[in-house]
Amino acid sequence: MTRKIFRKCLFTGLLFVMGLLQPVSVSAQSTGLYSNRLDTLSFGERFAIKTNAFDWLILTPNIGFEFDLANRNWSKWTIGVYGRYNPSTSHPKVTYNVYDIKELRAELRKYWRTPKYFAYYVGLYGSYDDYQIKFSKNGYKGKGWMGGVSLGFAKRLYAYRNGSNVDFELGLNLGAMYTKEQKFHRDPNANRYIYEPEKDWHVIPMVNDLSMSFIYRFGPGIKDRYRKREVVDDAYRRRVNERQLARERAERERQIRHDSLQVAKQEAKVLKEQQKIEAEAQKAQLKAEKEAAKAQMKAEKEAAKAQMKAEKEAAKAQRKAEKEAQKAVKANKDYIQRDEGRESVKLTKEERKAQKAAVKEAKKAEKEAQKAANASEKERAKAQLKANKEAAKAAKTAEKEAAKAAAKRNR
Repeated sequence: MTRKIFRKCLFTGLLFVMGLLQPVSVSAQSTGLYSNRLDTLSFGERFAIKTNAFDWLILTPNIGFEFDLANRNWSKWTIGVYGRYNPSTSHPKVTYNVYDIKELRAELRKYWRTPKYFAYYVGLYGSYDDYQIKFSKNGYKGKGWMGGVSLGFAKRLYAYRNGSNVDFELGLNLGAMYTKEQKFHRDPNANRYIYEPEKDWHVIPMVNDLSMSFIYRFGPGIKDRYRKREVVDDAYRRRVNERQLARERAERERQIRHDSLQVAKQEAKVLKEQQKIEAEAQKAQLKAEKEAAKAQMKAEKEAAKAQMKAEKEAAKAQRKAEKEAQKAVKANKDYIQRDEGRESVKLTKEERKAQKAAVKEAKKAEKEAQKAANASEKERAKAQLKANKEAAKAAKTAEKEAAKAAAKRNR
């Protein structure tokens, strides 16, 4: 009976493996059929069936299902269930080796694709196990819960004309089991297993599974899955490019606004400097005009002062001449009273002398007045010339400042 079951399981496993390894002729068109599909995974294309060849080699039938959580071929997350079952069989004699196992496992994975059509994965799994295993003197029978980490890689093998694919997976599941078990050993004389008392729940670390699996995917295989989104999805690439262009456009607009503000600030600064220079020029012009007016007033005052001085000198000379004339007349009268006859000629000479002296004094007074008038005219002309020079200098300075401001604005 044992040999019949062994042959049946071995034959079934070999047929399954040979079917998976059968070469398939695939055209270039069909191999590239799904290479550019964008977000087009149907519900059925997200399913995959898998079986572990290693479990088949140890005569343990198994099957698993994997499902992509998103309908896009750049999605990296999958969820799967896996079961294996090697039932206990009856034998005429109890066997030395025992391998009876029932397991149901659930697993969450995340894939990363490489440019060479490999995909690496890391996942978390949890399982329920009912087992009876013996490969040495002592065996163990029990049940428990297991959890841990799964890791491995997958590679594309074949592509079918209908778009389905076969991938190969190599992986390892590591974790710990929370189990309740009992130890047993074989008693060949009594032809039975002797079980020790059951050990209470406890935790033991262990390797749950070694995976050498073949995966049949109803849609694109590893070659066309789990890639970076920007490599696969044209719509995403367009959105990325649009965002990039929008960022660049916003940056250009910001730079243009910044440059405009800088130009406006520079123009305002130049205008302010120009206004400042013009104000300073006007201030200098006003100051020059004030200085000219002040010089003019000073010159007029000096001239008026010189004129008054000359008039005073002339009036003084005139009064002095009049006094001399009056003195001469008085002396002449006195002399006439003493000797009217003899002294008449002499009186005439005295008169002439007094007149000459009066004329001389009058001429002297006129010269002093003319001199004072000439001095006044010279002072006035000198003051006027000085005022004109100051005004010209102020005007020239204002023109230079205005020209400097205009040149600076043009720059």
